[in-house]
Order: sequence, then structure tokens, then C-alpha cells
Amino acid sequence: MVVPKSIPIFFINIYGVVYSALNITLLLPNSILTNVAHNGIVYIIRMQKKTRTILFYSSVIFFTLLSIVVVLYSLGYKYDFIDNKFVKTGSLRVATNLSNAEVYINSELKGKTSFITGNFSKGRFLPRIYNVRVEKEGYQTWEKNIDIERGLFSDFPVVVLLPDKFEITITASSSLSVPYFSFDKSLRRAYLEDGVSEDGLSAISVLALDNGQLVDVFEVPKKVLSENPIVADAKFYYLNDNNLMQFDPKKETYIILSETVKSFYVSQEHAYFTKFSDNTLYIVNTSSDQIKNLLNDLQNETDLIIKAEQVGNEYYLLLSFLNSSNKLFKFNENDLEPETIASNVLGFEVSPDRKKLSYFTRNELWTIWLNDTTSQPLRKAGEKELITRYSHEIKNVKWYRNSEHLIVQVGGGLVFVEIDGRGKKRNQYDITYFDGIFNYEGSSNNMWIFGGKELANFKLE
Repeated sequence: MVVPKSIPIFFINIYGVVYSALNITLLLPNSILTNVAHNGIVYIIRMQKKTRTILFYSSVIFFTLLSIVVVLYSLGYKYDFIDNKFVKTGSLRVATNLSNAEVYINSELKGKTSFITGNFSKGRFLPRIYNVRVEKEGYQTWEKNIDIERGLFSDFPVVVLLPDKFEITITASSSLSVPYFSFDKSLRRAYLEDGVSEDGLSAISVLALDNGQLVDVFEVPKKVLSENPIVADAKFYYLNDNNLMQFDPKKETYIILSETVKSFYVSQEHAYFTKFSDNTLYIVNTSSDQIKNLLNDLQNETDLIIKAEQVGNEYYLLLSFLNSSNKLFKFNENDLEPETIASNVLGFEVSPDRKKLSYFTRNELWTIWLNDTTSQPLRKAGEKELITRYSHEIKNVKWYRNSEHLIVQVGGGLVFVEIDGRGKKRNQYDITYFDGIFNYEGSSNNMWIFGGKELANFKLE
């Protein structure tokens, strides 16, 4: 290419050059005059065959490389300037319980959760560990270090942010200094003693756990309440002279379910009990009074049944022993050889979806997966993981309604804990401080706490 020295080359219109290059062909004569216009001035450039050949192959190489880049981009690749190569990117989704929550990635605001779904999604991440933070004014912050892997989708489908403060309402109060109180899980009711008559009958106020409304009032003999009965399906179960009794306050009837009973527990329309006379675990249907042997040859030193629950064909049984620690067992209807899950267990709770079981010792909280999971993080049935450890004693545990978080009573208060341990961190939120009995009603998302003689509730949202 020959250009007079007097012509300022940087003024030549680049679009004219590109247009000329794209029209080059090796079959043209050895030279060609190309017009390039700029600011109304026409410049004449003489282009030799060698120059045209160079431009032609340069264009081919350029567009080939550009095509490769476009294809790699469409396949999810991105150039990594640290490793100096193209790598497959990953993507991320955070599904929260809040809309318009701000999402920060490595301290940079990247967007907000959807107004409709509460989700935030973003792709084309180089394989790295990213600090992801979700926050909204008036709520506690969720934060994790997320390892996004090449070609994979990292999903956090149940992120929950709780308010900084909860509005607690006193729902009911007893006139007694030390009243009887109990929750009925089967009917989602609370029973509060509110006075004793001269003839020894206690007035019981029944409140619905979904809205806190008073739904019934009836009388129960004080001698029944003095046995600290378990309430299920509006019936009271207790031991009297080693007899397992059922009292129905509506019918004012007493039924002896079994005699010489050592200990018992009521769950899901069944009462589990042991006897002094043998080492057998019995189960009785509380509606039909039909009794059957569930498990023979219990250990001789078995003292008490702390809790029992059926999940599918399997039973989970927590027993205390005279000469050793409490033990959590599992056995199947078809294979009645009990399997010891853990020792030193103080309590356990099955998740609402019936796919997980959480148990706790004095200071440790564990979760067992009863089924394979289909959402991240993927788990296999039988996997067990330590969720957290506390310096204070754990008193009770309940599952949150999404079966992915736990409500733990520890250290004089309630703590909200996620079980997803990815990023080597589990977010925990303080709910409130109190010392008493608590229950969580998942269908209405109501938290109930009873301390002293007052029953209070608040929404866990």
C-alpha cells in the first residue's frame, strides 16, 4: 500500500479500509485503485497483490478466531486470566423467603431477589470461591463462601432471613402460680390450666396454635394433672398405680390401656410402653385399644421410654438405662433387630417431610438423612452430620417448616440454625431469650412460648 507522505494516515476512515479488505480477491489484477473518503476528501490508495493477500488471510484468521470465541462463549466458556486459558463457567441461584433483598458477591451489589419468587440467579462465574451475602433492612444477614465449580450449577433453594426483632403477643395467662400446661401436636392445640374448683376439678383453656383463639374450655380432675399427663387427640395419658390410663374429658371416662406398665410415650395415635413383667416393647392403638408386641428382648437395664416415633416401616426409639447413658435405636417391622444410632441422646425430632431426623446430646446437634435427597446439597440415606456444638446445654429442638432449618432451645434462648453446611458455615440467628416450654406450628409459622404462667406467640417471619 502506497500513501503519499503528505496524507495524515490516522484520518483515513477505518470503515473504508475494512470494506476494502472484505472485497479483496486473489483473482483481481496485480494492483487496484481503492477510494477511501474522509471529510469529503477522496484518497486514492494503490493496493498490491501481496498487500491484498496479507489482508485476506488476516481477515480469515481474525474471523476464525472471532467465531471460536463466540462458540466458546455460547457454550459457557470464559477466559481465565489467572490460569491463562478458557474454562467452563458455573452458575448460582439463591432462593430466599424475601423479595427485593440485596445480593452482594465479593462485597459488590449484583442485584436483588425477584419481587415474585424471591430468587436471584446469575451465571458465567469463573471457578472460584465467592463470598455471597443477602441482606435486607430489618432482617438478619445471610452469608456464605460458595465454591462455584466449572460447568456446575450451585443452588441454595431454601435461604431464610429472619427479622431482627419479633413482635411477641401475650395470648393467655393463668390465675395459678404454677399451672399445668401442655401442647397437643396431633390437634395443634395448647392446654392451659386456669383455676381449680373446691371439688378438685381444674379448668382447662384450649387454644388453637394456628391463630391463638380460645376454642374450648373443659374440666379435668386435678389428680390427673398431678401425674403430668401427655395430651394427644384431646385425651390425657398418664400412669396411676402402674396402670396406663386414658382420660377423655369430653366423655368424662377413664380407660385402663394396660397394667403393670413401667414407662410409656404417646405419638401418632399410638402409645408405646414397657412392663415390669418382661423386656418387651408394646404398642397400643389409642382408638381401638388393640395391643401388640412390637419388640422383644429389650435390654434388662432398660429404665424408661423417653420417646418413640414411626417413620414408614421403621421405628425410632429413645430409651434411658439404669447403668448407662440414653440410647437412640432404629428397627424395622420386617427386621426387629434394633440398631444403635447414637448414645447420650437427650431427644430427637423427625422433620415435617419425614426425610430427616435430628437428635441432640447435651452439647451437640446432629442430623441423619432418612432418604436420598434430590436437591442440593445432595445426601444419601443414612448419612449423618454434626450440625453444631454449643457450650451451653441443649434443652429441645424443633424443625422449621421447610425441613432445612432447626429451632434450638439452648443457653436460655431460641436459635434458628440452617443445616446446609456448604461453605464451612451454617447461618444461625438468635430468635428470643426465654426459659420455659416452646412449640413451633409450621402450617401457620407461629412460635409459641410458655414461661411461668403466660402463653405468648409470634410469627417467625
